[in-house]
Amino acid sequence: MLRYSPEQPFFMLQDVSITFDTNNNTYTAVHFCGSKTCTLNEACIQEMCVERGNLSFAARWSRRNGRGHIIIRTPLNNTIYYGKPRTNSSFDEGRHELVDDGNQVDHIYWPLNSIPPIGSYKVCFSTGSLLNGTDQSSITVTIEIRHIGQPIETMIHTFNKSTTTLNECLERSDTFIGLYSIGMLSLNILCFDKCTGYEPMEALPSYHFNSPTALPYWDELVISDGTSEGIYYFINGNTSNRTVIFEYYLTHDTQPNEYCHFQVLFFEAKPNIVQYIYLDVTNGGKTATVGIQGKWVDK
Repeated sequence: MLRYSPEQPFFMLQDVSITFDTNNNTYTAVHFCGSKTCTLNEACIQEMCVERGNLSFAARWSRRNGRGHIIIRTPLNNTIYYGKPRTNSSFDEGRHELVDDGNQVDHIYWPLNSIPPIGSYKVCFSTGSLLNGTDQSSITVTIEIRHIGQPIETMIHTFNKSTTTLNECLERSDTFIGLYSIGMLSLNILCFDKCTGYEPMEALPSYHFNSPTALPYWDELVISDGTSEGIYYFINGNTSNRTVIFEYYLTHDTQPNEYCHFQVLFFEAKPNIVQYIYLDVTNGGKTATVGIQGKWVDK
């Protein structure tokens, strides 16, 4: 029996075929990918089926006479590529997937049941054997970035010569293509997708917050020079029951003697709950706004 679901879908699929087995009350669904068919847990990239992830980076190129390699450096400073297909961290579960013979697509993804780390991902690409043959013309590489519930983003980069490193992904590397960020962490907000262009202490709600945003202490805060102040985060617990804790040590911009020490907690088992814990706020928070803002929607 089919049932209507009022919930918004995570993603929309085109060219889907559903076969019903009325004898066993089951069904099988696939979606077409060129001449191939992919399962609903796979995405179609350049007529190749790849694992669908909570977050994924797929490199594709048109030339089919060699192999290239995507390299991702995660916010937790783990480097993932074909030579190191997984991290050793249970808090950073990205993995490399060899797609077919590796001559058209290379793929790194975080499984659907995992939580990609918040922060900036460095995206790099090694030309591998693509520019080592008789064809020495430049090659253009497209990186498709899929983050569940978000539009697909792309990065395009042209390489005119072979890269010199395979396992390095830094901004100074000749493999470097760009940065991709999940969430936004600043001195007075924690944003879960895109929050750009806002001014400190602007009126709330703000149209600059394009996703749910935590405001644990909306005030003019700074990190004092020569101190251990800053924003730190750590993760407690095991998979499916983890707690992510962001800990702030900050000073008020115009009152250097006013100090703030507080935490923001998120719970994997309670996805709609955020908790603020104030450990030491010298002015009692009398100049701050505290709360949350949902995604801004133009009226």
